[in-house]
Amino acid sequence: YQMSMIYNIQDEVNSELAILDKIITQYPQSRYADDAYYAKGNSLFNMNRNDLAVEAYEAVLQKYPNSEWTNNALQKLGLVAYSLGRNEEALNYYKGVFRNDPQSDAARDALGAIKEIYIQQGNPDGYFNFLNTVQGYNVNQMERDSITYAAAQLQFDQANWEEAVKAYTNYLNRFPNGMYANQAQFNRAESLFDLRRYPEALQDYTAISDMGNSSYAATANYRAANITYYITQDFGQALKFYNRLEQTANTDELIFESQQLGMRSAFYAKDYDALLTTAQRFQQNSRATTPDRAEAYYYMGKAH
Repeated sequence: YQMSMIYNIQDEVNSELAILDKIITQYPQSRYADDAYYAKGNSLFNMNRNDLAVEAYEAVLQKYPNSEWTNNALQKLGLVAYSLGRNEEALNYYKGVFRNDPQSDAARDALGAIKEIYIQQGNPDGYFNFLNTVQGYNVNQMERDSITYAAAQLQFDQANWEEAVKAYTNYLNRFPNGMYANQAQFNRAESLFDLRRYPEALQDYTAISDMGNSSYAATANYRAANITYYITQDFGQALKFYNRLEQTANTDELIFESQQLGMRSAFYAKDYDALLTTAQRFQQNSRATTPDRAEAYYYMGKAH
């Protein structure tokens, strides 16, 4: 066995595997037999020969259940299954580490993998429920907040809009004043917008707009203004959001657009006081062309 370790250090994999196989076949009762199976699995794993690596790791579990390598073999089997997209199988292996020794270093490593899988599945409750079955482990409210949000954010990042809406709604229902509540509401609005569920999106954008000058205010005001102007044609609301956009816009182009469409919204809403003041600001905008100023003077005339 010591010779196989030397071959491993020298990166002579074939020679290493030959000696390990000799130990396995000729000395199955040796104190190094389980070491040989585990080392063989590692070398095959590093060679991307996952099917043979799995056989070696499984042999550790089946033939030497009390081996010091049992938890390591379970972890490697979980890693192989995860790399192949077999998440449920991976979870079973990782959870096996806890069934074997929940207080080990291997268990703490496996826990990170278990959490990642449940987050990827959009199932934070699965993770919380699992921890409830393990003695000595618990999740505080801050961790629950963070993990629940992370599960929703992953769906959003992957453009799974329907699942993102569900996950953000779950987060906001549980943590209405959570660490990520504002971002969750904004991202839910964006998901609903991409799903063309405009009335629902408008509710979230309105709530964000009502908060004032947050980092999401400009986009929320822009989306809400365009929904109310082009889709619902509620021009009084459109005027409100274009006015807010003018105050929160971070580009000259957005300021120009907010003034122009705000002016038109005021006209359609028959709010002539707002029409006059908005048209005056618009015609004074340095981006306004001669036709733009003519439009502004036209609406100023309508206001009198």
